[in-house]
Amino acid sequence: MKTKKKLSIWLPPFIWMALIYLFSTSGFSEENTASFLLPILNALFPEASQATLSKIHSFIRKSGHFIEFAILSLLWVRTLRKEWEERHDPFYIVSFSLSVIYAIVDEFHQSFVSERTASFLDIFIDSAGAASSLFLLKIYVISRNWKGLRRKGLKD
Repeated sequence: MKTKKKLSIWLPPFIWMALIYLFSTSGFSEENTASFLLPILNALFPEASQATLSKIHSFIRKSGHFIEFAILSLLWVRTLRKEWEERHDPFYIVSFSLSVIYAIVDEFHQSFVSERTASFLDIFIDSAGAASSLFLLKIYVISRNWKGLRRKGLKD
């Protein structure tokens, strides 16, 4: 029973990291994603130039980096909060650090994959995604706690 609980706590970020690893293969290279995204973009924006469609394609790809690591950092928060079973802030810092370390590992991995290149810009985008989701989560938690304190103060 305890093993199942540990797996349910620790498995989600590792499954997500495996998915990110899959997205870092040559199957998801710019050339390969362009083969299916550019026709869709061309259908949605028939008047757009190839240069504009390429910029939209690039934006979608970079947004993917941001979102992947935003989700990863939230999964790490979930894991660490359940594992530590306390309400303290180091899990935000540890979650961010683990996400950034994996962003670096991911880019290092891409440097060995044909059709892919490692990029410091991608590490920055990945880190920004992780930081943004943690920042929004912290604001949500603070506002939720503040509302609870206000209601408690009104009842007293």
